[in-house]
Amino acid sequence: MSAVSVEIDGAVGKILFTSPEDGNGIDTAFCDSFLAAAEQLGADDAVRAILIASDGRNFSVGANVKTFLGLPSTEFAQLALRMTDTLHPAVERFVSMEKPIITLVQGNAAGAGLGVALLGDICLVTPETRMLVAYPGIGLSPDAGVSYMLPRLVGLRRAQEIIMLEQIIGGADAVRIGLATRLVEADALRSEGLAIASALAQRPTKALGRSKKLLLQSFGADIKKQLDDEAEQITICAGEPHAFEGVNAFIERRKAHFV
Repeated sequence: MSAVSVEIDGAVGKILFTSPEDGNGIDTAFCDSFLAAAEQLGADDAVRAILIASDGRNFSVGANVKTFLGLPSTEFAQLALRMTDTLHPAVERFVSMEKPIITLVQGNAAGAGLGVALLGDICLVTPETRMLVAYPGIGLSPDAGVSYMLPRLVGLRRAQEIIMLEQIIGGADAVRIGLATRLVEADALRSEGLAIASALAQRPTKALGRSKKLLLQSFGADIKKQLDDEAEQITICAGEPHAFEGVNAFIERRKAHFV
């Protein structure tokens, strides 16, 4: 059985991590399946929002370190490269995807598991959630986009502290510092996440995707480039059916139907 399953529920694509006995640990099979899921859902125009969740107590404890035991350093390095060769294209695909992503994070989200959790444009956590980097403690540096997303979400100084001191961030604190979006009770995590995903799937997907792109690139752009890109993206949006429907619905005082 694959450690990553994919299900289509209307306009929502659901990705589920299904190895709770291993804390939904990440190994080469997981990386391959996660990339396949990214490619499948990214290419499916009927999917307009993506929900990432997991079975069991933990979202993902990160790399399955049992696969590292006893490996000589050269083989360990080769395995790390093999994993990132598929995990990183998956992360890049999700980050650049126009479709909104919702992550549902219970229990531990550590190492690369934290990187996956941070892919959520909306990230829901529970009071029991524990987010931690976990790399320096085993002599490693971040992967899975952690060094990209973390400073964008909490700022460089806070990101340095979280990584270098290996701070454990609980659910409430994750929301407080901007690492997560909303705190919900564990028994409501799936239902609230699905409700948000379903609502986002009814929104104008391309406008949301272009907004997402503009926000992420703003950290490396000067004001002129950002304004130029805003002008380009809003012009493209204005020429598409979603804008026509949205403006007319506003004028006619009715709910817009973005199909």
